[in-house]
Amino acid sequence: MARLSATQWEQAKAEYEVRGTSLKRLAQQFRVDRAALSRKAKKEGWVQSKSQYLIEKRINAINEMALIDAKSHTLPKAFQNVIDAMVWEKLKAEGLLETANTARINDGMSPLRKPRQ
Repeated sequence: MARLSATQWEQAKAEYEVRGTSLKRLAQQFRVDRAALSRKAKKEGWVQSKSQYLIEKRINAINEMALIDAKSHTLPKAFQNVIDAMVWEKLKAEGLLETANTARINDGMSPLRKPRQ
């Protein structure tokens, strides 16, 4: 049986807590003794599927953004420009512009750009 690096242990924990992969399957995948894996999981308090709700929340947020984008594209261009400007200004004022852009890029959307005045 192999000894896992810190990175491999972290990956195994992520697979267990996010994807819900069984300890048996993780033991096979990482070629580690199932008992050792079980001991580490118990010692560190791993919870199977603990982060599953984050996946659902992210999917719902992406779907909501797609609906909002579709609705705003039906508005006249002048309205779209004002909406975009206000969103950009508010996100910038709240210090969330960079965070929003990172999330958009990670989800395959284009970043928010500073609107033309």
